[in-house]
Amino acid sequence: MRIRKRAEINEKKLKRKRVLINAIKYLSLNNISVGEYVSHKVFPTKPFELRGSEDFFDAVKFNDINVVKQALEKDDHYLIQFDYFKQTPIHWAAKLGHHEILKIFLKYTKMINVYDKEFRTPLFLAALNNHKKTVELLLENGGNAFIKDKNGDLPEAVSTDPAIKLLLQVSSEKSFSELNEINKKNQKKETI
Repeated sequence: MRIRKRAEINEKKLKRKRVLINAIKYLSLNNISVGEYVSHKVFPTKPFELRGSEDFFDAVKFNDINVVKQALEKDDHYLIQFDYFKQTPIHWAAKLGHHEILKIFLKYTKMINVYDKEFRTPLFLAALNNHKKTVELLLENGGNAFIKDKNGDLPEAVSTDPAIKLLLQVSSEKSFSELNEINKKNQKKETI
């Protein structure tokens, strides 16, 4: 009996640890410090939590730049709202190739590597829908081409546009070489 209880306690501890690690990864992928997250408590807990967010999503979907600008001037928290598929307005702008709206969003937020229920990022959706300018913009602003979706696919694998595939490959190779350089520098520091 005690052994089973101890095993259950250990299982709960491991589960909490995994949740915490995933939360920290999520924050780091989106360039948000834990301190920022704790002090602001801004993340919504249910779809369309902020009043008017459904209208904001509609403005994004219909590429209504004026309504989007006006709403963001009033409250930039519209950008972290999500729908029933956990897609944010940034997901929708990327998915639909609304390049100009995405540029506006990037003035307000660093959270471009956020993922939906299927673990698809805005970059993934832009690649899936073959929006080259959008893919370029997201990569230039920190879009991570290494984040896999629920099926284990990278953005490069889902695009049918050869130019986008090449762009994502070059981005991945560049990021990989940068990571290697950082690791080499860290190894040199450790040996000194």
